[in-house]
Amino acid sequence: ARQAIKKAEALYRVGEIESALELYTHAYEKSDKPELLFNIGQCHMGLGDYRKASFYYEQYLRDVPKSRHRETVKALVVEANEREARAEEQRNKELERERLLAAKQVEEERARAAAKETERLQRLAEVAPPPAERRPGYKKWWFWTAVGGAVAVGAIATTIALSGGDDDASLGTLDRR
Repeated sequence: ARQAIKKAEALYRVGEIESALELYTHAYEKSDKPELLFNIGQCHMGLGDYRKASFYYEQYLRDVPKSRHRETVKALVVEANEREARAEEQRNKELERERLLAAKQVEEERARAAAKETERLQRLAEVAPPPAERRPGYKKWWFWTAVGGAVAVGAIATTIALSGGDDDASLGTLDRR
């Protein structure tokens, strides 16, 4: 465990934080020294995992309640929580930005699809003649021809019926003098 701690300290100093974290974790598992919880918290803080950093700092404070570094570690807990809140806010902003971008892309895709459909319909309109306009029957020539023919037949029939014809039978009612 001591060798792991020495190697972890050297790695932490040169910025190899992930490797130092692995060694500190291994050393803690072997030795169960609460001071290593602080070092593990420092590694998580350096890696930007503020939630885990706060967790390990709080574990250190719980395991070493009379630590002379208690106020410093409490301040680190507050700092880790504040950084986590800012990081969460930043993640939410990025998610909102991504959501807006996705919505914009969907809207652009819909507009492209509508433009394609409009273009397709315009091409069809150029190729195919417009559909014939459906007019009511009374606006067609044959309707009025039939009406005119019927009126003419009716007029002739009425004239014949009223005139009584030119035959002698019809003259019987007239005075023949």
